Amino acid sequence: MKWEVSDSEHDRWKIGNQEEKDFWLSLKEEEFLAQERGYRSFAEQIMHRLPLYDIKPNYRALQVGCAVIDAIVFMEGGDRYAVDPLADFYKQHFERANNPSVDYRQGVGESIPFQDAFFDVVICSNLLDHVANYHVVLEEIKRVLGQPNIVYFGTDVYPDGIAVSRWEKTSRGEIFDIQHPHSFT
Repeated sequence: MKWEVSDSEHDRWKIGNQEEKDFWLSLKEEEFLAQERGYRSFAEQIMHRLPLYDIKPNYRALQVGCAVIDAIVFMEGGDRYAVDPLADFYKQHFERANNPSVDYRQGVGESIPFQDAFFDVVICSNLLDHVANYHVVLEEIKRVLGQPNIVYFGTDVYPDGIAVSRWEKTSRGEIFDIQHPHSFT
């Protein structure tokens, strides 16, 4: 699927990615360990559900927006892939992101570099509020999913009042949260 972004959206996206790099570089070890515990638990929940949806042990799973560490790292078996615009940065700066069981790819959710119906499992956790165009990301996820499948979504949400305020600022062209251009309720 072809997608386009305006120059201002692209500039915002580049600045947001730099802030994401800065966030990970400044994260303290105890925070990494806390995240590891949470993502390990999340991976266990996913693995527990695979047989319930007739997902076989030789499954293919994709984490869109993998960051330095996420659930895909802790899943067992199958073929595991991760796509993130900062994947090369993560692999270069963080040993945690060099898991030989996961095929990390530099890329964006708006253009997932895999063939149609390739995956049985797609994980999209804390991603949709970061991307340039979440509608295109959702279409790409739909495109790469085979049958049977499981999709896990998770995103930050806001109370209605805060979301309305964020939407109003966005409609006026204000940049108030460079890393999170989208607001969901």
